[in-house]
Amino acid sequence: MRNWTVAAVCVCASLLSGCVTRIGDFTVLSTKNMDFNNKEGFVTQVGRRVSGSDTRHYVLILPVTGSADVKNAADEAIQRVPGAVGLSNVVLYRTGLWLILYNYGGYRVEGDPVYPKNALPTAPRR
Repeated sequence: MRNWTVAAVCVCASLLSGCVTRIGDFTVLSTKNMDFNNKEGFVTQVGRRVSGSDTRHYVLILPVTGSADVKNAADEAIQRVPGAVGLSNVVLYRTGLWLILYNYGGYRVEGDPVYPKNALPTAPRR
């Protein structure tokens, strides 16, 4: 009887586990138009990490929501800070959770916001 209990606990733990995989790192990531001819340049607010995510949900094997997209996750992270046009020191993660009846998978983007110096007068000077 004890062997069945241990086996049942192991099976339940494996079915209820989620997974986060680090896919990659980027120096700068942006889905917005950045004018690199801007003589003023850009400033990064180091230490203020923002994140955004995009997920796709499944019931059984049927998708319930739209597809997960890295662009949507990056847009969400950039839009969390008014005036930001990109992210620096970016880390991209792949997330997922697999259960018997419900599953989800998606992307999470984390980074420091990047501002154009001339467009945001309150941006920190470096």
